[in-house]
Amino acid sequence: MLLLAAASGGCYQSQPERPASQPAPRSRLVDNPPEPLRLKPLPLPNAPTEQWLKVQQLCASAKGGWAEGRFDPQSNKIRITTHEVQAFSVDASIIPIQWDSLVVLSLDDENSELLRRDAPVLHFFLDEHGLWTIKEPPRTAPP
Repeated sequence: MLLLAAASGGCYQSQPERPASQPAPRSRLVDNPPEPLRLKPLPLPNAPTEQWLKVQQLCASAKGGWAEGRFDPQSNKIRITTHEVQAFSVDASIIPIQWDSLVVLSLDDENSELLRRDAPVLHFFLDEHGLWTIKEPPRTAPP
């Protein structure tokens, strides 16, 4: 059981009052402000130096969004999770994908097969039905 007690009386003053003629002591932090904190991003262990997943556009009403991606070389599976993202790109040239085997793309917990494309960078966007779609590069007409 928690008991709270209140006592009436005056407040305890920890320091004697200083005479009005003495100036107030200045804080050391005001006189010598500390250097601003500069954070440097740390590389993740075993992460490639270049990022292969980039958010291109957030949803219109979003105040912020993110995308996270992982590649498992043993299962040849790319797993991407998004939040409040309208479009993102994947640079497949950075990922050691084995194109001669089945490539599984798990996008927001929906699995599908990813086929090799002519372009190394794949652009994904949410279509009008809320489904992820790959934007194919324009095809040039044969001569």
